[in-house]
Amino acid sequence: LGKLAVNSDNRVAIVRAGGIPPLVELLGSGTDVAKETAAAALGKLAVNPDNKLAIANAGGIPPLIELLRSGTAATVRVAAAALGKLAVNPDNKLAIANAGGIPPLIELLRSGTAATVRVAVAALRKLSH
Repeated sequence: LGKLAVNSDNRVAIVRAGGIPPLVELLGSGTDVAKETAAAALGKLAVNPDNKLAIANAGGIPPLIELLRSGTAATVRVAAAALGKLAVNPDNKLAIANAGGIPPLIELLRSGTAATVRVAVAALRKLSH
C-alpha cells in the first residue's frame, strides 16, 4: 500500500477501500518490518488532508507515538515523519499532544540518529504552528 500511496488518486482509493484500519493494527501487532512499512504507508496517506483525520479517527496516533518509544531506528524515523504529517491538522496537533507525543519527540533530539533528529525537529515544528 505504501508504494501505491505515492499517487494522489490511490491515496483516496486506499482509504475508500478500508486500508487505514489494517495499517493501524499492524503498528501494534506486526513484525518490525511490518510496523515500519505500515507507518510509512500511513505517512504517505497523510499527505491527503482528509486522510489525516481518517488516520486519527482510526486510532493511528497512539501506536505511532508508541513506536517512537519502542521501535527500531527505521521505524522511529517513519513514525515521527507520519506524526509530522498528521500534525498539519489542528485537531491532530491536540490529539498528538494529549496522547503524550511531544516528550518522545523531544527525547529523539537527544538520542536519535541524525536522520531521526531531522524528522523529529520537523514534527515538533509542525506541532508548534
